[in-house]
Amino acid sequence: MRRRLGRRWSRRGFYPKLLIAAFVGVVGFNLGTQNAGADQIFTPPPGTWNYHIIYLSQACHDGNDGMPGGPCIPNIGCNNMDENQQSAAATYHATFGWGVGLNLLERGYQSVVGTGTLSQNVNSSNAVGADLHVPVHSNAVESFDCGVQLSTYGTKVFYISTNGGTCANHLRQTVGAASPGSSDTKHWSNGLGELTNTNAVACYLETDFHTWNTGASFVSTSLHWTWRIGYAVDLYFGYP
Repeated sequence: MRRRLGRRWSRRGFYPKLLIAAFVGVVGFNLGTQNAGADQIFTPPPGTWNYHIIYLSQACHDGNDGMPGGPCIPNIGCNNMDENQQSAAATYHATFGWGVGLNLLERGYQSVVGTGTLSQNVNSSNAVGADLHVPVHSNAVESFDCGVQLSTYGTKVFYISTNGGTCANHLRQTVGAASPGSSDTKHWSNGLGELTNTNAVACYLETDFHTWNTGASFVSTSLHWTWRIGYAVDLYFGYP
């Protein structure tokens, strides 16, 4: 049998694709709208959980109206792509999606998808006792031409702690290997609440820039690359 990329053969065996499809049906998320909401918790089948909790935090951009904690505000890029909507898709696909590599459930992790505002997701991540906190975003520049690639485009990752830097570097390597931008970089930051206020080790992912056509198209096809988030998580924990 062909070995899938980023996959390890383990005592946990294979995660049934029909069960994954059932999860998709249960969630029933509507990418046409996004309001701040509660966590959604997904746990692997009995006997397969490795006891690590991964908190995937969706982009919301509340506060763009000067009212932090309000409803999520669209952040539109090229091809009419809304970062909030695509972040929602990416967190679900990373959790139970299918492709050439394993998703988080197949890898044995409990995935908690945060669908609230920034402060809600931080508080929820701390409340569930997450081991790793991963905001999933796409990046932007203020003035852009969708037909032009800037030399700075690529996967950007952010961290504040030493362990967060290790996780961020794995995300830079795994997601950056697929993202179309040519500049994949890691940055220390103390200006992001999801790095400074979470109890869990935090590594912040900007998959690529949605302010050029190719980058926006990449971000929008998250079924093809979000398994790489789980791959980075496995590298960080050492395949528990």
